[in-house]
Amino acid sequence: MKDTQIVLSTKALFVVLISLSGIWLLWTIKSVVIVMFLALIFALALEPAVIWLRKYKIPHGIAVILSVSTLSIVIIGLGSVAIIPFSSYKFYQLGFLNI
Repeated sequence: MKDTQIVLSTKALFVVLISLSGIWLLWTIKSVVIVMFLALIFALALEPAVIWLRKYKIPHGIAVILSVSTLSIVIIGLGSVAIIPFSSYKFYQLGFLNI
């Protein structure tokens, strides 16, 4: 059997060390990264609505507030449509609601 020699350069060790440090840092602050990613998705999704409102001379800040408010109302409305029938059925099953 031949003896094989593995040679690691300083640059390779530095790249591995920096990569592992970056992965550790992202894992440590993953909740912040997730929130920032979701904020980016919402901002990109609402941008066309804000641009449309800006065409009608509505200030940028008010256009953003209107867009976010509208999206929130839609999400809450859809959530309540999905949750209310489910919860009333569960209350009926548990005997808390006599229909």
